[in-house]
Amino acid sequence: MYDWIKNNSLLEYIAEEDRINFDRPDFRMEKVDMMTIPTSATVLAQLFLSPSVWLNDNIMHEIWGQNEEIRRLIMDEVAPHFLDVKLCVKEGEIETIYMRHVRPESKALLDSVQTGILPVMEDLYRHRDTSLWHHKGRRKLLYYTVKNEAISSSKLPDTQGLEKVLQKAYFDRNEDYRLLPLGWTFDDSLRESAALRFFAGFVPVLTLVVDSETNQVITLGLSREEMKYRVKLNSAKPGPPRRNKDFLYLDMGRGLVYVIHLKEQPPITSWDELKESTVYRLGIDQKFEEFDHEHGESIPEGRGFFFSQDSIQSMVKTVNRAIGD
Repeated sequence: MYDWIKNNSLLEYIAEEDRINFDRPDFRMEKVDMMTIPTSATVLAQLFLSPSVWLNDNIMHEIWGQNEEIRRLIMDEVAPHFLDVKLCVKEGEIETIYMRHVRPESKALLDSVQTGILPVMEDLYRHRDTSLWHHKGRRKLLYYTVKNEAISSSKLPDTQGLEKVLQKAYFDRNEDYRLLPLGWTFDDSLRESAALRFFAGFVPVLTLVVDSETNQVITLGLSREEMKYRVKLNSAKPGPPRRNKDFLYLDMGRGLVYVIHLKEQPPITSWDELKESTVYRLGIDQKFEEFDHEHGESIPEGRGFFFSQDSIQSMVKTVNRAIGD
């Protein structure tokens, strides 16, 4: 392994997954009309403008906004560059700032800028083909923690605002900020990356997430603490399917059970072909083996779930096997 990569990883053993909370918080979205047309792009603004202008104008930037100082920085330096700015207000408090669609004036402004962190952003996005962000099927990912002290870090001027936002909106809250490099191959030359050298100068922990098949860096993680790799113990893994008379129970994990009525259900090729199915949640301290839908609580209407294509195909096969029994 390269001498600028740590040769050990932290493990976190999970005995029980957190349950999904379906409580509906009191929130609303407020649109903000930014009347001021900016005449300059600060280093902080360049961090958000670059991917929107170079890659996809529909990218939605999402920034935690409960800290007044951070909110002021974003609303003063970044938000004026965007046409679509919204605030998520929960229980009367601004929680998140959303921004997308760059002003035409700001696109021209970014093209004329020669200073700031544009060399860093150009190194981060070495090409503009974002189709690599979308991958069918599962990837085998490898996680590497960078030894910051082994990187020849670089310092750029006027980065105080950017550093403050990352520190207070993410690191102080023990949240990570993730960037999606393009054109990064995991090899020894990456230690000379302008982006890696810049972030190594002030970010506590840098993590490279690498596709094991292509050796391409998928994610650059910026965080306060070294990432832990979650290892599920058997108690945290979903249990095998159960049959209760004409009903099939599928353990979805996190306290949820898919209940499928098999009576008069023909074999299926897609999940949409199920005639009758409902998602229930387990009672507090209830085990999947003890679940009975006749005494269970279904989740509130209007809640949706997203499954990977592999998971859907596996569930389709399970249903068809149960129908054939």
